[in-house]
Amino acid sequence: MSTLNSAPPKSWAARYRERHQLTRITGSTLGVTLPKRVRIYRRREHFVLQWWDRVQRRTLNERVDGDLVEAIGKARTISERLAAFNTSGASKRITLLDVIDKFSIDLTERADAGEIAPGTPRRYLSALHHLREFVVQPLIQRDFRLASRVNRKFRLLFAAFLQRPTTKRKRNIDSQFIFDTCRALFEWAADCQRGNLIGEGFSNPFCDRHGGATAVRPMALGEPDVTVDMACEYLARCDFFQLRLFATILLCGLRPSEITYLMSENRDTCWLQVECLPEISYFSKGRRDKRFPCVEPLDGLLGSSPHGLLFTRRGHESTLPLQGLAKEFAYRLTKLQSPSAAKREQVRDQLLREQGCLDYDRIEGEFHSVAAKLNWPRSATIKDFRHLFCTCLENAGMPEYYRRFLMGQSPGRAAIVGYTHLNKLREHYVAALRSELSPIVATIEERLKSLDGASACRRSVAPRTSLLSANQAIE
Repeated sequence: MSTLNSAPPKSWAARYRERHQLTRITGSTLGVTLPKRVRIYRRREHFVLQWWDRVQRRTLNERVDGDLVEAIGKARTISERLAAFNTSGASKRITLLDVIDKFSIDLTERADAGEIAPGTPRRYLSALHHLREFVVQPLIQRDFRLASRVNRKFRLLFAAFLQRPTTKRKRNIDSQFIFDTCRALFEWAADCQRGNLIGEGFSNPFCDRHGGATAVRPMALGEPDVTVDMACEYLARCDFFQLRLFATILLCGLRPSEITYLMSENRDTCWLQVECLPEISYFSKGRRDKRFPCVEPLDGLLGSSPHGLLFTRRGHESTLPLQGLAKEFAYRLTKLQSPSAAKREQVRDQLLREQGCLDYDRIEGEFHSVAAKLNWPRSATIKDFRHLFCTCLENAGMPEYYRRFLMGQSPGRAAIVGYTHLNKLREHYVAALRSELSPIVATIEERLKSLDGASACRRSVAPRTSLLSANQAIE
């Protein structure tokens, strides 16, 4: 009977109404003017602020554990930001994986707009792949699922994750580049003009650029991996095709990609112009143009083609002129509807392949075919030709501004850069050919004379004069 006469259990609302009920505080009860866009509620020992955020498109809440005066002050600060920026600047509850996805989309859009190179999104996404692998771990999801929770502990755990050995990684990871990419990611997410995904008060733990540096930077002392004697030995084993290719790289310190896009239209009797080609959507690294004096033996190696690519694949000679390439490239783009930067790059590469251009893989293959005959160590690569070129220019006494220009590097941001004019580029370059690069020049001239079928080669090469006569003409 007692069970039948017992009172029914109270509902959840009846049991917890007093604990969680919000009581609106109005200005009439206090005799003060309260913000109109922010509502203030009292709940037991604390206060709750509520407002509508137009940017985030939802109602936001914030708890204030202080007294009523502190709650009113906080509400007025939020109301002022809402009036000025239509947002309170509060942190969004967005996950790290969503931030990575949105950042990837923004990189692609910037590449399509021409702000960055098409290869930049690929490099950034390859670095963020390691961050994605780290974030999906259960322990990290528990503590750092939201982007606003990223802190110094997160950075240290991520650095330890990159140091773990695994069979999936076939080569060492450039942790500094990965950390720099993460720094750019969170700077973009916290910027109200770009990502606007993390609210105010967020401290980017990756701003310490040295935090992820694990590789030891070797001192550039001693001989480079490819010395002058090694380069002479290398050129002595090249055929005519390889000699033109690698002698030009050695005498100009060019990147393989710059060899690929060298056009006859960018060369005259005085200078070899290494320029960006916006008409076919090609931009050199750093978007910096440079030029080299056309003196022997460089002038003879470049040939006498009136138009088209200066360097083509074996057996491929005739190519379209630069103007024809630009027209064909524009015509192919018109067939596509709003092509992305990656698609434009794909169309350009296909067009140049049809014209017989040399890509990086072919150039590297030609390099290793000769290096294998000489039993060179694996540490010696085609990039070491640039190291040797820059080292010889330094040893020849060429000023740093001239070396930066010939190497295609940034001249710096100091005010003195704007006042310095490179008006003796030819004289400094010829002086380097006379002194430090003279063994390489002599080897090139001897190799050209000893090649079989030299008469057939001379028909496709411009008349050459000796280095001494070219220097006397300059002086």
